[in-house]
Amino acid sequence: PRAANVVPQLLALLRQQDLPVPVLADRIGRDPVLAAEVLRQAGGAYFAHLGPVNDLPQAIQRLGIEGLQMAIARVVLRPLYQARPGTLPAQTAPRLWEHAETLSRHASQQARAAGVTAFDGYLAGLLHDTGWTVLFHALQRGGISGLGALSVDGMAALDARAHLLFGR
Repeated sequence: PRAANVVPQLLALLRQQDLPVPVLADRIGRDPVLAAEVLRQAGGAYFAHLGPVNDLPQAIQRLGIEGLQMAIARVVLRPLYQARPGTLPAQTAPRLWEHAETLSRHASQQARAAGVTAFDGYLAGLLHDTGWTVLFHALQRGGISGLGALSVDGMAALDARAHLLFGR
């Protein structure tokens, strides 16, 4: 089971300067989902040139504070994109999450270039597509069980307004 108090504690710890890696590793290790995400990120393609990751402290050192913040955000926000199997939101969830991750990376780079923290841009990108999730839940409640039930013109109209609406 998820340790509900771990994420707020970690976010508070990440605001402190020069925290010892063992303290962070201890807190992250209390949440298996978060620990797996940190290890996955640190062992991913971006860090492949550094060799394999042997343990959680090494993974934390590779990611740094910004990388840890982003890993925590992914673990906390991913459930927003999940839904009960067989529903319209569940049909769209994997693609929405993939798009949200891509958008978050782009928004992170744009934020950094604009002098805003990369993490703020990253969060904005991850949250942007939650509007689609809300919309698909509403369509499901309205009796629409698949995207094929929407007309091409209807989908185009939704798409044209989506980014403006969700950005707000």
